Amino acid sequence: GRDWRLLQAPDVDLRGSPVHCLLPFCSLHLHLQLSENPYSSGRISSKETAPGLVVATGNIGPELSYTDIGVFISSDGGNTWRQIFDEEYNVWFLDWGGALVAMKHTPLPVRHLWVSFDEGHSWDKYGFTSVPLFVDGALVEAGMETHIMTVFGHFSLRSEWQLVKVDYKSIFSRHCTKE
Repeated sequence: GRDWRLLQAPDVDLRGSPVHCLLPFCSLHLHLQLSENPYSSGRISSKETAPGLVVATGNIGPELSYTDIGVFISSDGGNTWRQIFDEEYNVWFLDWGGALVAMKHTPLPVRHLWVSFDEGHSWDKYGFTSVPLFVDGALVEAGMETHIMTVFGHFSLRSEWQLVKVDYKSIFSRHCTKE
């Protein structure tokens, strides 16, 4: 903690285009979540079981802003960052960090999740329900080899709560271990 510096913005955006700022410097600003909600992934996430991997919501520019929000990932403990989404998503770690699961953070109903097996370089889309769900939250089963997530919400604003269990075991081609 002796020396501090601004987080360096990624050189390129999500589409691979160079990042340009209007002022002479450009930095990455990460958003902190003030209240700890156990049903969301948090705005800055890391896990002891996935060393060096950090996922955060933030923006690129001369100052903190809540417009043009994206999701960024670091594979080296926060030294360098790259953008993985250009909107706000909740991201969870599965199977020792060998997989990431993302769900769009929106007040609109959703029925898809995104899964990455390469630290967010590529994402595959998976349907987790046949009817769009207003998602109130999600819980990832405790444990380091987690393959199960429970999504809870409702199908309409007047419907009862629904619990959707998502089991990822069938999409894992290999399983990560502590080694």
